[in-house]
Amino acid sequence: MRHIKLTAILLVRNYLFTDPARNPYWVQLALMIILIISNPTPQAATVGFKDKNIVEPYAPISIALKAPGPQPKLDLHSACDDTWTQDDTNAYEDVSEAMSILNQIQSPHAERIAKEAMPVVAWWLRLQGSKSFISIAIAVHEANHWMKQKWTACFNGANAYHLNGNIFKTQLRQGESRHISIVMNSLSAEYKNKTPFRLKNYIIDSREIQGNQFTVLLDELVAYTGAAQVELALIQKSAAYFDEQKITRFDVNLGGSTEMWVFSLAYLASLKELNEYEYKLLINTQGIRPLLQAIRATQLHINSQLNQLDERYRKIIEPNQKLRKEMNSKRLLEVLDEIMKNS
Repeated sequence: MRHIKLTAILLVRNYLFTDPARNPYWVQLALMIILIISNPTPQAATVGFKDKNIVEPYAPISIALKAPGPQPKLDLHSACDDTWTQDDTNAYEDVSEAMSILNQIQSPHAERIAKEAMPVVAWWLRLQGSKSFISIAIAVHEANHWMKQKWTACFNGANAYHLNGNIFKTQLRQGESRHISIVMNSLSAEYKNKTPFRLKNYIIDSREIQGNQFTVLLDELVAYTGAAQVELALIQKSAAYFDEQKITRFDVNLGGSTEMWVFSLAYLASLKELNEYEYKLLINTQGIRPLLQAIRATQLHINSQLNQLDERYRKIIEPNQKLRKEMNSKRLLEVLDEIMKNS
């Protein structure tokens, strides 16, 4: 059973993210309708965990979530602050249990997001209407986009990305890289013919959006990769959820991290074929190589943790064979080898 509900959340969010002029309230309404009509079984709508052997924080949630309200806006005057100001001590009481779950996994990535972007985390939890490990990881993913916007504003438009508690400042600015549609040039026909939903959503359907350049691809890659760590850590503590909900396939942040990595390598491979000078200029732009290396190191760590998971659960969440084959193509491996060099 594929998680249509979770796919809907990310697809509709991307619809909003790529064109902020669209009405967020309309998007919220559409999202909630999709979530209701796409729920595959009544059982899958259950929030929490019934297995008595699961640790206490994964028991059913006792505090009801508030309505999401207006989406939090970035305050440019505080873009460089590394903490958020809490003006109401009871403002986030409804998400306290979810934050307790996050604190248990001791993730530097999640900790910094909670420190700087708590209103955003809370808003996404409330929008989803649950505090399961699935919705928590999605909230972390979405809040990381906000972190990118925040620190890019702090550095006056020089794109900056958050991963594992660190801010990676680059000298790459919007308008200085090609459109992400060139990704298609370096993907195999076999992979493209299947039209995976992320390929359609992020690459094919974004051809008319001029602003979707390498900066946007990196933003998604970092968000998926950071949240994939959180997702896996939570799954390790609550894998019985898959049995309870009869889930046979789960593809959210873990799958997204791998697929966005493939897209990023394909982008660079295509750029190299189109203009090698432009390619070298991009990968040697200050901050880009350290960021890509940090992403790769994080993914390798995730893979090592994934290998420790019970095989029956690992098969549910690990990338599919076609995606692994794409990742090991000669063109992409050549680019990966160049990225991992120090200069």
